[in-house]
Amino acid sequence: MNYSMFLTRKEGHTAGILFALFCLLNAYQLTNFNVSIDDEFLYQSSVCHFADLGRWMHPLLGVTLWPQPITPTARLLIFGVLFAVSFIYVLRLFRIERISGFTLVVFSAYATYPVWLAQLAFSANVLPVGIGVFCATWAALRTATAGDAGWRSRTFWLRGVLPAALACAVAQGAYQSLGLMYLVIVLAAGLAMQQRAETISLGRLMVIAVVTLVIGMAISSVVGRLVMIGCGVGFSAYGQQFFRLETWLHNPWRPIQAVYKDWGAMYYRDWRHIGMAGVTFCAAVLISLFVCVRFSPSGQRVKRAFWLLALTFLPALLALVSGDRLPLRTFLAAATVLCCLFFLAHSVCLSLTLYRRVVAALAILTVVQGLYVNSVAQARGWAVARHDQALAAAIYAELVRQNGGGGAAQHPIKVNFSGMRAFGAEVADGCAFLKRYYPTAPSTTTGASFFAWDGGHIGRIVSYMNLLGYTDLQIFIPQPLEAAHAAYTAMPSWPAPGSVARFGEGFIIKLSPPMNNPFAMCGG
Repeated sequence: MNYSMFLTRKEGHTAGILFALFCLLNAYQLTNFNVSIDDEFLYQSSVCHFADLGRWMHPLLGVTLWPQPITPTARLLIFGVLFAVSFIYVLRLFRIERISGFTLVVFSAYATYPVWLAQLAFSANVLPVGIGVFCATWAALRTATAGDAGWRSRTFWLRGVLPAALACAVAQGAYQSLGLMYLVIVLAAGLAMQQRAETISLGRLMVIAVVTLVIGMAISSVVGRLVMIGCGVGFSAYGQQFFRLETWLHNPWRPIQAVYKDWGAMYYRDWRHIGMAGVTFCAAVLISLFVCVRFSPSGQRVKRAFWLLALTFLPALLALVSGDRLPLRTFLAAATVLCCLFFLAHSVCLSLTLYRRVVAALAILTVVQGLYVNSVAQARGWAVARHDQALAAAIYAELVRQNGGGGAAQHPIKVNFSGMRAFGAEVADGCAFLKRYYPTAPSTTTGASFFAWDGGHIGRIVSYMNLLGYTDLQIFIPQPLEAAHAAYTAMPSWPAPGSVARFGEGFIIKLSPPMNNPFAMCGG
């Protein structure tokens, strides 16, 4: 099997078709520029940002190829190229040499599975994750084609394990959960080899994959530590919450329970309120599993069922390290699981036309529902972005009016905000509107308002308005605090007259009465 990074001429043509399809599926994202939560900080942050999370690919790209991470179009185009080439590596592992309608459908299901929506909503992640997906997939190809060389063979280590470990290190330096994508592809490749009656030990293959991944983790940790030293930072509190092994000492059942809950969330629970998406994704996984086991040799069904279940659980295993449930964007490998299951189920019932049609129909329905979830999120994002832009302009206009005219650096306008302002005229109505017509998956920032996230974060609101061009706004803390609190209490909420008032050296703006985590009401 060809394990080169370079594509043959025929593969290059196929990759071009896949890239064109990727662009078609992501036409809205490629032609629109809607900033998301955290972009307002990241567009002006140091290149060392993310180094404190161990994601050293971000600083590396920041000082070399792409210093400004918050940009439209081009970054997603590069991601699409890497994504298409990565899929070619998957086709190699499944011995698919001729592109077919089913192959294009599976690629579309892979590209539109909404975990990508949750991940790629963060502009700064697009390029590093694209490189990481490419490296994780090639590492899996290298591992699966390492052959039966013995553990003591120099060829095994120098041409098999070491290159794959280096690729895994880069993938984890981009995003840690990509290591699980690597394991998913290796296991799926081994299952495909078994279906083709190739002599292979899945147990041995997975041991090799785990050893390779551990070596890659060690390399990535060393590089990440060197980058942190160079940047003068340590591990952040946010990053440390994903590595809490002490949970096993206090409540060992909690990480296991978290894995089970995350497994249900990524295939069903996070999508069940968005049309038929949850039912479709869950049915695609379960029926594909059934087909793969049902048409396996009778003496291998139990063992094969075990490996197939392990395949579906792999994307959730990071909860064993974090000790608790994780956000949806970490489950990138879930899309890979679905893609591999379609290929496995379709190939195992080669001579059974009915079952092949069922699998193909499931793949098509998965594409339709993936497109639907993405479309709903895009509509929500469009509406909220216009709302935020209009609100920012209205608040700024009122500030300029009361300040006696606009200004630049010579006349900064100091501001402080209280409360939040969700979509719509009233907070509750705005949340109800979004929830009913444009729902979103839990734990994602897609379609979130800068004036509502975190209950109305002053730094986030002002940074967002700075990003829109209102650069003369500055944060100030009104003193004395007791008097400021009394003034806020007496003020009406925006847009009523008096909701923007001068206080001391700046202005106070009341968006709403104080609320605890109000955006939770606006979620899915």
